[in-house]
Amino acid sequence: MNAYKKIYILLIVAFLILIAAIAAVLVSCIGSARSENPDGITTASEHDFIAYFGTPDDGIFIEEAVSAYEEQTGIKIETIVSDGNERAVRRLLNSDDPPAVYVLPSKTGASDIVESDVLTDLSNTLAGTENGGLPWNALGFGLVADKRLMAELAGGANADTYLADMRAANYTEWATFITGLDVYIRNGTPEPYTLNGKNYTFPAKKGARSAELNGVYSVAGGDSSLIVGRLMSVVFSGLDTEEIAVTSSDDTVVEPVLDKYTATFEAYTATLAGRFAPGIRGTDFINKEKYSKENAEKIFTGGKAAFLLADSDAYDDIRKLNAEMAEDSVMLPLKTLSAKSPGSILTESRYRVYANEDVSEREKTEALDFARWLSEYRLEHSNALEKSVASYCVSGDIIEFPGETKQLENFEENVYKNDEITALMADPVWDAAKRAAFSAALSAAWDGS
Repeated sequence: MNAYKKIYILLIVAFLILIAAIAAVLVSCIGSARSENPDGITTASEHDFIAYFGTPDDGIFIEEAVSAYEEQTGIKIETIVSDGNERAVRRLLNSDDPPAVYVLPSKTGASDIVESDVLTDLSNTLAGTENGGLPWNALGFGLVADKRLMAELAGGANADTYLADMRAANYTEWATFITGLDVYIRNGTPEPYTLNGKNYTFPAKKGARSAELNGVYSVAGGDSSLIVGRLMSVVFSGLDTEEIAVTSSDDTVVEPVLDKYTATFEAYTATLAGRFAPGIRGTDFINKEKYSKENAEKIFTGGKAAFLLADSDAYDDIRKLNAEMAEDSVMLPLKTLSAKSPGSILTESRYRVYANEDVSEREKTEALDFARWLSEYRLEHSNALEKSVASYCVSGDIIEFPGETKQLENFEENVYKNDEITALMADPVWDAAKRAAFSAALSAAWDGS
């Protein structure tokens, strides 16, 4: 091999070594400019503080919110989106650069961390009220109504005032209102009634929406989680479910509760709407297919029922069936004999916002400002039913979901397996004897006898 060829080969080798060295330097620089969080998510390390989102929210929504905040304030926030599990939260709290703010499931496996001195619940601070807190995400159960229909029924009264009076009406007022509405739907007779102490009368002439009604309530009778789980949860309002669960054989404790459940069940199933004609609490009512959640939503969005018994997360289904109705929907309380206040709805705070007490004072201040801003931003971008539920949370008009117990789970399962109970559920007309029989059968199902 001649000398020129050797020199040429040596130059090529030297060039390759130089390229490799440059590449190694670049990789090193990139690696030092980025950090990997405990969940294995690689994120930029240049930030003012970190925010952790253990929620099912769309990551795009979160990034849009953070970008909007940075544009307004110049504060750069690194985000970590995960599932809120205990291991991830613990590792982040113990990391060299822990998040300053956390959005976590209320029933997170990290509940012991939340209850420690490390994380502070910001809900009341975010709500700006002493009455209640505004959770990041709350599920509400009650009556879904179309505000446009309610405006028609108001008969010329201010629609917002009318809705506020419906919300605050007591059990007796509501029962009279429903009886009058049922008569009005069937024959157009405008009966007078009171709501929250104020006098109202249905309009002499039905409007476009009220003329389409064929019943008061749309109810998924085939859904045991609604008919037993949800309704029992409302009836248990203000009671210690753990105490009731462990004293299942004590009739003096259980029977009054079951009597109230009987009254609640009858009240919300006696004036049913149907998809094509007025509904009847008959054998079809407890059929899982004919009176399913989906069919109940179709009855309501078809304009046949004044109210839908549902959770607030029914919004997406309602929007798919009737977008305009969804936009004008609102949640109203389920009136029962046992509610702690007539204006409260059954509510479950699914996600809450927490501050990390183990970061610098600067980070604490910036994180709190961001959390307040983010709470308002999310509310602005919430759907109509989420906003409605949030209003109850802020005012403190909520009934907390009862704690889950095996007793309640077994009861829900047993009710729809009991032939005597289901036969009475499918009976359209009750008298005193049938009410007593229903309560007695419920008591036997509660005891497991």
